[in-house]
Amino acid sequence: MAENYEITRETVHKLLPRRSPYIHKGDCGRVLILAGASGMAGAAVLSVRASMRSGAGLTYICTTGWPTNWQEEEMSPGTMM
Repeated sequence: MAENYEITRETVHKLLPRRSPYIHKGDCGRVLILAGASGMAGAAVLSVRASMRSGAGLTYICTTGWPTNWQEEEMSPGTMM
């Protein structure tokens, strides 16, 4: 029978290493996202945001179409299109 485990803030802090404030974004991992289509970049945008929020240093996105009204400033500085 499986036991129940509670994930607390303390548990997460023990498992995840603390990053140096002087670390380079290239040292924190890279993600390549292949998503989206002409006029349908919503999933691609959400994937990029999730990648950056989860701690990836650099995120590359390859898509067939990008909305012309999308503001690149809304993307994280670690995102390359």
